[in-house]
Amino acid sequence: NKPETYQKENVYTMQVQGGDQYQLAPRLTEYVVQLTASLTAALNVQFPQPVLLETHQTNKLAVCTGDGSHYAKHYDNQGGEDRRKLTALYYMNPNWQEKLGGCFRAYKRDSTEEFTDIAPKFDRFFCFWSDELIHSVQPSFATNDDEHRWALTVWLYAGDGVEIKRDPEAEEIH
Repeated sequence: NKPETYQKENVYTMQVQGGDQYQLAPRLTEYVVQLTASLTAALNVQFPQPVLLETHQTNKLAVCTGDGSHYAKHYDNQGGEDRRKLTALYYMNPNWQEKLGGCFRAYKRDSTEEFTDIAPKFDRFFCFWSDELIHSVQPSFATNDDEHRWALTVWLYAGDGVEIKRDPEAEEIH
């Protein structure tokens, strides 16, 4: 099972990279590096064995430009060879208003009708287990560049011996 990739209308993405690409986004690159080191260290001390690798991550900077741009319901990691374990999301939307939509929707495991919406407010940061949370992004209705929905996603990788979970029952419900 490989991660599903698909085109999303009015959603544009890029990976924040170091090396030769560092100068394109130095602050974001440094943020990703620091987040990877500090978040993995903070979480790993909470478990008997390290859950996350301190050296491995992938990321995506995404912008939803409106006209109903959204992400369909999904897991970030459905298993197979994908080792992403933790998803960290950071919102960069200083002009976000409720009318613009674009909320992150987290679904209860056993219900398609019960969910929690998280507004993409400026400077909001949160994490969830990539292989356990079914979620979507609700339609975004930006009408100009200042209203676009910006999100930086960083995926941290599972440590050695850490299981990537699958929940066929929840997949069937959703």
